[in-house]
Amino acid sequence: MVPAALNMSYPIVLIEGFGQLPMNQDAFNILVSGAMREVSVNAEPWSRITNTRPEVVIALPEGVRPEILAESAPFTVGQTVRIVSPPYKSMVGTLTNLQPGLAVLPSGLRAQTAGVRLLNGDIVQIPLANLEIIG
Repeated sequence: MVPAALNMSYPIVLIEGFGQLPMNQDAFNILVSGAMREVSVNAEPWSRITNTRPEVVIALPEGVRPEILAESAPFTVGQTVRIVSPPYKSMVGTLTNLQPGLAVLPSGLRAQTAGVRLLNGDIVQIPLANLEIIG
Protein backbone atom coordinates (compact mmCIF):
# COMPACT_ATOMS: atom_id res chain seq x y z
CA MET A 1 0.00 0.00 0.00
CA VAL A 2 2.85 2.43 0.76
CA PRO A 3 4.34 2.25 -2.78
CA ALA A 4 0.91 3.01 -4.27
CA ALA A 5 0.42 5.95 -1.89
CA LEU A 6 3.84 7.38 -2.76
CA ASN A 7 2.92 7.34 -6.47
CA MET A 8 -0.29 9.33 -6.05
CA SER A 9 -0.48 12.88 -7.39
CA TYR A 10 -2.03 14.13 -4.14
CA PRO A 11 -0.82 13.90 -0.53
CA ILE A 12 -1.93 11.10 1.76
CA VAL A 13 -1.39 11.41 5.50
CA LEU A 14 -2.02 8.39 7.72
CA ILE A 15 -3.08 9.71 11.11
CA GLU A 16 -3.71 6.40 12.85
CA GLY A 17 -6.02 3.49 12.50
CA PHE A 18 -4.07 1.41 10.00
CA GLY A 19 -4.85 -2.30 10.37
CA GLN A 20 -6.43 -3.24 13.70
CA LEU A 21 -5.43 -0.01 15.47
CA PRO A 22 -8.33 2.49 15.68
CA MET A 23 -7.77 6.23 15.41
CA ASN A 24 -7.67 7.84 18.85
CA GLN A 25 -10.81 9.78 19.70
CA ASP A 26 -9.05 13.15 20.18
CA ALA A 27 -7.49 13.02 16.69
CA PHE A 28 -10.84 12.03 15.21
CA ASN A 29 -12.62 14.89 17.01
CA ILE A 30 -10.06 17.41 15.76
CA LEU A 31 -10.48 16.24 12.16
CA VAL A 32 -14.29 16.25 12.40
CA SER A 33 -14.22 19.77 13.87
CA GLY A 34 -12.42 20.87 10.72
CA ALA A 35 -15.20 19.76 8.38
CA MET A 36 -16.03 22.43 5.79
CA ARG A 37 -12.90 24.46 6.63
CA GLU A 38 -9.82 25.05 4.55
CA VAL A 39 -7.14 22.45 5.22
CA SER A 40 -3.47 22.29 4.28
CA VAL A 41 -1.75 18.90 4.13
CA ASN A 42 2.01 18.36 4.26
CA ALA A 43 2.57 14.65 3.65
CA GLU A 44 6.33 14.83 4.12
CA PRO A 45 7.61 11.56 5.63
CA TRP A 46 8.46 11.57 9.34
CA SER A 47 12.20 11.73 9.97
CA ARG A 48 14.05 11.86 13.28
CA ILE A 49 17.16 13.02 11.43
CA THR A 50 15.64 16.13 9.83
CA ASN A 51 12.95 16.59 12.51
CA THR A 52 10.21 16.69 9.87
CA ARG A 53 6.84 15.03 10.09
CA PRO A 54 3.59 15.06 8.18
CA GLU A 55 1.00 17.56 9.30
CA VAL A 56 -2.58 18.59 8.70
CA VAL A 57 -3.31 22.27 9.35
CA ILE A 58 -6.98 23.21 9.76
CA ALA A 59 -7.91 26.88 9.40
CA LEU A 60 -9.77 28.29 12.40
CA PRO A 61 -12.72 30.65 12.08
CA GLU A 62 -11.78 34.32 11.89
CA GLY A 63 -10.96 35.81 15.29
CA VAL A 64 -10.28 32.47 17.01
CA ARG A 65 -6.82 32.16 18.53
CA PRO A 66 -5.42 28.67 19.18
CA GLU A 67 -3.45 27.73 22.27
CA ILE A 68 0.20 27.55 21.27
CA LEU A 69 2.17 24.65 22.75
CA ALA A 70 5.95 24.71 22.65
CA GLU A 71 7.44 21.76 20.75
CA SER A 72 9.64 20.97 23.73
CA ALA A 73 7.18 21.84 26.48
CA PRO A 74 7.98 20.03 29.73
CA PHE A 75 5.64 17.35 31.00
CA THR A 76 3.35 18.53 33.79
CA VAL A 77 0.62 16.84 35.79
CA GLY A 78 -2.80 17.39 34.21
CA GLN A 79 -1.61 17.43 30.59
CA THR A 80 -3.39 15.31 28.01
CA VAL A 81 -0.97 12.89 26.37
CA ARG A 82 -1.03 10.19 23.71
CA ILE A 83 0.93 6.97 24.17
CA VAL A 84 3.04 6.11 21.12
CA SER A 85 4.14 2.54 21.83
CA PRO A 86 2.53 -0.82 22.70
CA PRO A 87 0.78 -2.13 24.69
CA TYR A 88 -1.16 1.14 25.11
CA LYS A 89 -0.31 2.60 21.68
CA SER A 90 -2.61 5.44 20.57
CA MET A 91 -4.45 5.56 23.89
CA VAL A 92 -5.03 9.02 25.30
CA GLY A 93 -4.93 9.96 28.96
CA THR A 94 -4.04 12.54 31.57
CA LEU A 95 -0.71 12.74 33.40
CA THR A 96 -1.33 12.00 37.07
CA ASN A 97 2.26 12.12 38.31
CA LEU A 98 5.89 12.27 37.20
CA GLN A 99 8.01 9.62 38.88
CA PRO A 100 11.24 10.96 40.41
CA GLY A 101 14.42 9.33 39.20
CA LEU A 102 14.58 6.39 36.84
CA ALA A 103 12.31 3.35 36.88
CA VAL A 104 13.40 -0.12 35.77
CA LEU A 105 11.22 -1.17 32.83
CA PRO A 106 10.27 -4.80 32.03
CA SER A 107 12.96 -4.74 29.31
CA GLY A 108 15.60 -3.96 31.95
CA LEU A 109 16.13 -0.42 30.68
CA ARG A 110 15.93 2.50 33.08
CA ALA A 111 13.83 5.50 32.12
CA GLN A 112 11.90 8.38 33.60
CA THR A 113 8.20 7.48 33.74
CA ALA A 114 4.85 9.09 34.42
CA GLY A 115 1.48 7.88 35.60
CA VAL A 116 -1.19 8.22 32.92
CA ARG A 117 -4.90 7.90 33.69
CA LEU A 118 -6.45 6.34 30.59
CA LEU A 119 -9.97 7.20 29.45
CA ASN A 120 -11.21 3.92 31.01
CA GLY A 121 -9.89 5.10 34.41
CA ASP A 122 -6.88 2.76 34.61
CA ILE A 123 -3.58 4.34 35.65
CA VAL A 124 -0.48 3.00 33.90
CA GLN A 125 3.21 3.90 34.18
CA ILE A 126 4.67 4.94 30.81
CA PRO A 127 8.21 6.07 29.89
CA LEU A 128 8.22 9.79 29.04
CA ALA A 129 9.91 8.94 25.72
CA ASN A 130 6.71 7.08 24.76
CA LEU A 131 4.39 10.05 25.33
CA GLU A 132 3.29 12.95 23.12
CA ILE A 133 1.73 16.05 24.66
CA ILE A 134 -1.54 16.81 22.91
CA GLY A 135 -3.09 19.29 25.30
